[in-house]
Amino acid sequence: MLHCSFCRKSEAQVARLVAGPNVYICDECVVIAMRLMRERPSLLKRLWRVVKDLFRNSRMAECSRGL
Repeated sequence: MLHCSFCRKSEAQVARLVAGPNVYICDECVVIAMRLMRERPSLLKRLWRVVKDLFRNSRMAECSRGL
């Protein structure tokens, strides 16, 4: 079962789940991220680092499995 990479809610618990390369974000986390971008730009930089790390780690896992 798919789940949000940020809040860990399953696809059954959210209205929408957006897929990236082995990373998913739910509609609720998108709203939080948008609010952070608007209200707290410094937190956006931290959030972006988390997203990049998730992407990098998922790519590293693919490479280690030979995908």
